[in-house]
Amino acid sequence: MRTHLYHALAAGALAAVAAIIYMQVYSAALAVDFSSVANPMGAALSTIIGLLIAGLGRHYWGRWMQRHTEVSFNAIFTVLTFASIAPVFGMTLPLTVEAPELFIGMVVPTHLFPQLFWHVSAPLFAPAQA
Repeated sequence: MRTHLYHALAAGALAAVAAIIYMQVYSAALAVDFSSVANPMGAALSTIIGLLIAGLGRHYWGRWMQRHTEVSFNAIFTVLTFASIAPVFGMTLPLTVEAPELFIGMVVPTHLFPQLFWHVSAPLFAPAQA
């Protein structure tokens, strides 16, 4: 279980940093401020907490499934990642937010970072093969 939680923390930290940098660069490049509805600290916390839940899920999924654990977990993780994006398209921003059409371009990629960094960091936590 520790391995999956360490993996989740490492991936979460990397994804949180990437999300914060992306949000800052996006906001500066397009001169928009969405800090009232999506702030970097919220993105970082949701990323880390989400990946900790994924790490726990991966651990228990592996105990329940005896075969094809990685493939089936990754498929479920992918579906849940894309499902997490759906509510963004239905959000109504406050009228005080300028350029609300640019909000989706900032938030949607940050939803993909956790899965990306989960897969990128996976080899670091894979059991050694002889």
